[in-house]
Amino acid sequence: METKLELPGPDDGATLPVAGLLTGSEGLRRVGVASVAEPSVRELDAWYFDTDRFDLLAARATARRRTGGPDAGWHVKLPPAPGSDGRTELHWPLDDPSGADRIPDAGSGAVPPPGMAAVLRGTARGRNLRPIARLRTRRTVHLLLDADGSTLVEVAEDEVAASAFDWDADTVTPVPGSQRPSRWRELEVELVAGTTQQLAATVAVLTGAGARPSPSVSKLRRALEAPVEPIKPGKKTKDGKTGKAARSGKDKVSDKSGARSGKDRSAVDRTPPDRIRDELVTTLRRYRDALVVADRAVRIALLDVEAGAHPGFPGHHHLTAVRDLLTAGRRCRGVALAFGPLLGGPTAPARAGGADLSATGAAIDAAIDAGIREVGRAGTALLRRQEALARVSRQLADEPEPYAGRARTLLDPELLAPEPDPTLLDPTLLDPTLLNPATLDAALMDPAPLDPARPVDRSSTADAVDPVAELTRALDDPALFTSFRAIDDLLVPRPDGGDARGPLTADDVVAGVAAVFAGLTDAVHAAGIDGHRPEATQPVAVQRLADAAAVVRAALEAVVEPLGDDAAVLAAGVEEIEESAEEYLATRRTGVLLAELALRPAADGAAGFVLGRLHAFEEAFALGAADDLRDAWHRVLDAALTARLAAAH
Repeated sequence: METKLELPGPDDGATLPVAGLLTGSEGLRRVGVASVAEPSVRELDAWYFDTDRFDLLAARATARRRTGGPDAGWHVKLPPAPGSDGRTELHWPLDDPSGADRIPDAGSGAVPPPGMAAVLRGTARGRNLRPIARLRTRRTVHLLLDADGSTLVEVAEDEVAASAFDWDADTVTPVPGSQRPSRWRELEVELVAGTTQQLAATVAVLTGAGARPSPSVSKLRRALEAPVEPIKPGKKTKDGKTGKAARSGKDKVSDKSGARSGKDRSAVDRTPPDRIRDELVTTLRRYRDALVVADRAVRIALLDVEAGAHPGFPGHHHLTAVRDLLTAGRRCRGVALAFGPLLGGPTAPARAGGADLSATGAAIDAAIDAGIREVGRAGTALLRRQEALARVSRQLADEPEPYAGRARTLLDPELLAPEPDPTLLDPTLLDPTLLNPATLDAALMDPAPLDPARPVDRSSTADAVDPVAELTRALDDPALFTSFRAIDDLLVPRPDGGDARGPLTADDVVAGVAAVFAGLTDAVHAAGIDGHRPEATQPVAVQRLADAAAVVRAALEAVVEPLGDDAAVLAAGVEEIEESAEEYLATRRTGVLLAELALRPAADGAAGFVLGRLHAFEEAFALGAADDLRDAWHRVLDAALTARLAAAH
């Protein structure tokens, strides 16, 4: 818990003797502060890094290299994760083995450590990081102690000298004369082992003597005077100002709304209200932010794998990050593909005709879908190994122990306990090709993948790419960064301040949903859900069906307010399709795994019997899931909104 205060500086004609105030305070003694330690002085020199579009700042993330003090090194600070109270901090040492952490003279550029760059690559949208500001701080630390000498509250008295830089768009050198030095004094009052009462008493002593709340949430923002949706430095805006001028003074962007202040604000105020568009933008921004957070979490997980923390395969919490990434990606795709042409970013047409709208939709589809879909494919492949093994583990727990025990000898008996914990399962202990995604895919594409008499040919998959490497490759693919940038563009207001055809209507969003619903209809037919035998249903087509259902569901959930209960009912029906499709795929994958396990030398007698028994269950589950999938589709066809979507398409 921390409170930031600002102190009078030399220009104010007054100084505040912090040490004397703290030492002589009767109020602090009354709340249990026994003494104040001798002040210690630290000289800190921090260089902050961001992209030329300030992508990190917009995501509430900071990257810096700092010398001086006990935590010298490269630091990344991230906003609190969902369910967490504090910010996440990552550290790299100054003596990076690559030697890339040397800071040359100002303006000649510097490269952060590879690990830092990897974690921030998605947040930066694939753009390079470069120094944007330098903060030199003389920090005097005052420790408030109890009678035993334990630290209750830390007061850091900072004298800050900051320099921000405007960078030429095409080089790594600052624009001549662009350094903007500024100086100020501030206090950071942090609770260590004390109470909130002691923290409040400390703040009261300081504010009573003239300190005031800090006007800025961070030193970096104060140094930059930076917006949340910044203008690219060195590029001219439509009013002819450069990045430096545009982000200073009255024309800077509001942290909360992203709307321009000053002269531009009146134009925004005259724009007719468009509640539907505002809701869509808010929803897409929330999904985009979740996608960026999940992207960082997966990249951090992959760094753990690379460092050997989880050799060969991530742990359970890492797999959770992968699932979060897939979920956020599907939601972004759903809203962007359905409503992207309606939102109209800075390069969107005025929507005067259907041809323009269709062309814009195709461009958004191409820009957003490819990168996110590829990450989804790689992430799904990574999850398959764990999910199939965990499903077998759960089934063995329900079998009679004499039989289940023999079957567990095919795996690792310590990892498959009677009450299995999926966080403990490690498929790397098995045959390296056994749960290879390529092996499973080959089996799933086979006309009769659940027939143990027709084992999968593994000769072509022995050298298949490891799923962790596949996911890493997909995360570094420029197509993913293109997807991120395309979503960002949809969140930028049109240059003319609105839409030529006026506010969006319910009919507009119906047309958007209809476009992606048509894709779901095509996927249903391709998967053989209507008019085909359940056993003919092909898993590869069902996977595409599950993806299409996720897109439609996200689109429907985003427009429940303008379309009412009909949209909520249809979204629930599409969710049933998605869940039934995923269950069907899970049964197929598990059936392939059981057939593979049955080929192992130890799979005889009781072990072989129980594997065959579980295999039969999976066949029955697959038939049931196919029936559920068909029933869910029929309910969707009967929904009130479905006819309206068909007419709109």
